[in-house]
Amino acid sequence: MPTELTSSTATLNPASLHYCIPPGDSHPLYIPIVFNNSLPEQVSYFVRSLETGQAEVRTIKASHLKRHATSHHLAIEDEDAEDLPSPNMALMTRSSQNAVVKANSVKPAESLEFGPQEVAPTEHVLFLNVDKPAVVSLKSVVDARGDRFHISPHKEAVIIECPTGGHFVDEKNGQLIPISTKRQPAELRCQGDSEVVQFQARGVGALRVGWKKEKDGKDTAVVDEGIIEGIEEDVEIVDELALVRQDRLSRTHVVPLRVSHNTLGLFDISLTSVEDSMRNRYYPSDISARKTFNVIPRPSASFAADNRAPRELLIGRTTTLQVSLDGLSNEPAELVYSFKPDGQEAKVTTKKISKKTETITADQPGKYTLLEIKGPCGGLIKEPSTFAVQLVPKPTLEMQVTTLHEW
Repeated sequence: MPTELTSSTATLNPASLHYCIPPGDSHPLYIPIVFNNSLPEQVSYFVRSLETGQAEVRTIKASHLKRHATSHHLAIEDEDAEDLPSPNMALMTRSSQNAVVKANSVKPAESLEFGPQEVAPTEHVLFLNVDKPAVVSLKSVVDARGDRFHISPHKEAVIIECPTGGHFVDEKNGQLIPISTKRQPAELRCQGDSEVVQFQARGVGALRVGWKKEKDGKDTAVVDEGIIEGIEEDVEIVDELALVRQDRLSRTHVVPLRVSHNTLGLFDISLTSVEDSMRNRYYPSDISARKTFNVIPRPSASFAADNRAPRELLIGRTTTLQVSLDGLSNEPAELVYSFKPDGQEAKVTTKKISKKTETITADQPGKYTLLEIKGPCGGLIKEPSTFAVQLVPKPTLEMQVTTLHEW
């Protein structure tokens, strides 16, 4: 029977770093283990699923562990810091190795760079490869003589899924569909409109998503920006001893964002960042993180000011009524008006419009009324909106014949 050597110790994740794996990342994630007083021959460890809480025991040869890379300083960050530096930008001394690091999580591509800053002559640092989100802890370690290491208690590595998402979605037939990743033409909107657009964000715990609104043009300028906070589900956080920690599971959220279209022109609404409760940040960069709107004016129509008095119409002739239009865009629009001849039913006519001044030709007496403007944006009818045309009666001649008598 091998004898247990309490002087030999194995400590997983000595700095209590947080780790996260981006979905689809092909880079391996490495967790440091500090071995003291002896070199390991075989390592057994638990891999506990974040979804089910079930643990799997894996046993590997120590030769499968990665050798120690160049040490970097590890960071103990201020929880209230607004902008988090990466973990290699602050110092963690040997005396603080048992402290909980508050930095954003270490990602696979950089994980091999982080190990204890100071290593004693009797210590060796090797790295354990982890390929998916889980909670990892050591079970047992033996050296070449079969002697067991003492496992440092309360040491584990929590590997969560890094935040992702930050793309807009459309709803079709009751289902949410991500918008195209190809550049799309600007969506037409009317000045004064407002709407709620939806986007997806995925991460652990309460999420924060940043957004901004920019005006397109030669000089792109940010006209509005903000952060949506507290994006989460009502999840019961169970006890530390429970098999499943719901607050470590990554979830996808559909989030509404209200957009107001008060200014004319081209505008981009962009999602700038997704941050999870572990302060990991993801910066969306593809087209699906942006929506472009072309805000156009609402046109208006009224009869010209000089059309206030009834217009006279000669029999067999025509006359024109001037209609003033304002706020027309390059989009097609139509003017709808009615004409009610004297003593008859009203007739409705639709006329295409494109100029600031249009004319209506009148060949009958009656009342002309502007009804509406059809187009991408519903127009306004202003006063005067009605105009009367009167028929000038034919001239008449009355003759009276008087017989003169001779006296």
